[in-house]
Amino acid sequence: MLGLMLRVLPPEKIAELDRNQKFPHEAYRALAMDGWLTLPYDKAHAGQGASHRDLAVFIEALGYNHPGIRVSFMSTAIYGGLYLQDLANGALKAELLPGLQDGTIRTVIAFSEPDSGSDAAGIPTRAFRDGDDWITSGQ
Repeated sequence: MLGLMLRVLPPEKIAELDRNQKFPHEAYRALAMDGWLTLPYDKAHAGQGASHRDLAVFIEALGYNHPGIRVSFMSTAIYGGLYLQDLANGALKAELLPGLQDGTIRTVIAFSEPDSGSDAAGIPTRAFRDGDDWITSGQ
């Protein structure tokens, strides 16, 4: 994987992307084409069933090359994809997991409120079930 990243994302390309504040789409597609985006998913969901140790090593190695690739992999495969795999209904899994694994879908995590920044535990907004609806409080 490091060899792949060095080929598609050499230092001069990283510098260019940084100057232009661009995401390394070509490198992310290369990870997908080589099957790396399937690493965390169960074999029953067309994944490789990697262990937590495997994922830790992979994520660390991604960070050596480009932090944007690492963050995108984590938010998509770990924070988004594994929740879908483990908690979504079959129809939603069938709709979204293939795109997460082939790189055509990426997820993000966005949260912030005044006085809490990116500290998710410090965000005072809460959601409460009210029959079939959800009521939110906060900003």
